[in-house]
Amino acid sequence: MTLAILDEHRQLAEVVREALTRADARSVARAVFDGAGAGGTGGHAAALWRTIVAERWHLLDLAEEHGGEGFGLPEAAMVAEELGRTLATGAFTSTVVAARVVSASGTAEQRERLLPSIVAGHPVAVALDSALETSGGRMSGESSPALGGQFAGRSLVLHGDDAWLVPHDLAGVEVQPVEAALDPGLGLVRLRLHDVPVDAVDALPGTAAAVRRLVGTLGAAEAAGAAQAVVDDAVAYAKTREQFGRPIGSFQAVKHHLANMLVQAELAVAAVWDTARGAP
Repeated sequence: MTLAILDEHRQLAEVVREALTRADARSVARAVFDGAGAGGTGGHAAALWRTIVAERWHLLDLAEEHGGEGFGLPEAAMVAEELGRTLATGAFTSTVVAARVVSASGTAEQRERLLPSIVAGHPVAVALDSALETSGGRMSGESSPALGGQFAGRSLVLHGDDAWLVPHDLAGVEVQPVEAALDPGLGLVRLRLHDVPVDAVDALPGTAAAVRRLVGTLGAAEAAGAAQAVVDDAVAYAKTREQFGRPIGSFQAVKHHLANMLVQAELAVAAVWDTARGAP
């Protein structure tokens, strides 16, 4: 079971899976995990991002009037699910979320200025919390780890009920990779702001809750895809691994474990589909 339910959804999922297979996305994830291409704009992760941009998957949830494909969050979740199968998710989720929030809640001037860069394929990171303080029109403090920050030039940083789109090359902004991240493929960084003028960043008031919901939905889609990949790999292993002269998949205890894994993975898919379909 996957997020693809309708025929056009299944076709989209097949296209994404075939493209990721051609790009050898799982090997990309392994290379990044092993330190060969983690972070920055070069290497394996960047090559996979170019595939995502060429296929315009990061624009599925963006309206056509803003240069997107005009579909919706369920279609973006399908791509996230397939990326989750390979663990090569990079800055996909964070970029989709940033595009959706800017298009839905940004001013007309912000949409005109910020969205073309995303459409062109420049990723955006997301930090779900921060300890920022503003005084005298200036901002200082530190963000929580920003998803996709090693691949991006800007981060959407949440603070209270609001979000701030912070350019990484802005004077007073320090970007530090999170070296101890369990998954280097997430490209985590921390942003430290030192006396940055508030009017130098883009404010998106009242959007923090929406950002958290969107990141949670697409992150859950990635996790559901990873869970399905684990089930597939476990079943394949059970068919080939032998014990006492028989494949271990023939033993009832192993069958029960695999069945339980499948049920849990399908429940996860169903929950993600309902959430993505019900997004405003």
